[in-house]
Amino acid sequence: LQLSLEYSDADTVGIRKVYSDSVMDIWELPHPASYYTVVNGQCALTRELRNSVRAHCATPATLLRRELFMPGWTATVNGAPVMVAKNHEIFQTVQLPKGNSNIRFRFAPPYVGYAWIAFWLGLAGFGWTAFSWWRRPKGKKESMDWPKT
Repeated sequence: LQLSLEYSDADTVGIRKVYSDSVMDIWELPHPASYYTVVNGQCALTRELRNSVRAHCATPATLLRRELFMPGWTATVNGAPVMVAKNHEIFQTVQLPKGNSNIRFRFAPPYVGYAWIAFWLGLAGFGWTAFSWWRRPKGKKESMDWPKT
């Protein structure tokens, strides 16, 4: 499946191509917004990392994080779990209290617990099969035939 986007030079004013290969082009916007922004409040943000930020808020506020919202994102404020809400169907927001806050974000895909269970069961099955083969008498190891289908 090949997709392409047609555009004119007038559409790309201020946009700069920073990478290109046979699969994709990556463009840089001229004035991108900050990854973290405070809306509905007064806060100073420091130590902004991809998955954590510190905030000192004079009032309760809402922190906007420009990361794709999807199920599986969780957040904590000062170690306490908080709800990660949608902003315009694409970004994330969390509520901040007045005062100092350490905010951390974490992602785990939905149903990842089932994937871990399947992994450990598969590993146990493989281990049991290998152990059973190892415990067989020497003569039976070489003559082990697979069922014919």
